[in-house]
Amino acid sequence: MRWECFYVALVVGIHFAVSENCYTKQCLNGATCQLHVGFVTCVCSVGYTGSRCETEILECSSNPCKNGATCSER
Repeated sequence: MRWECFYVALVVGIHFAVSENCYTKQCLNGATCQLHVGFVTCVCSVGYTGSRCETEILECSSNPCKNGATCSER
């Protein structure tokens, strides 16, 4: 599904149209695109990080398990 967000901004008294859209941001891994004034951001799904949610968070890399338990990524 392709969709775009458009808005109009006012900068230094000059009125102009800005075409910043969520489609070109291309959020990854099920992230949600949010439009702000002048830019867009990705809200990552659980387990992902990065400006486009491109990086999987590996919880086991921090060795959270104690007493000989084995960590397994889900």
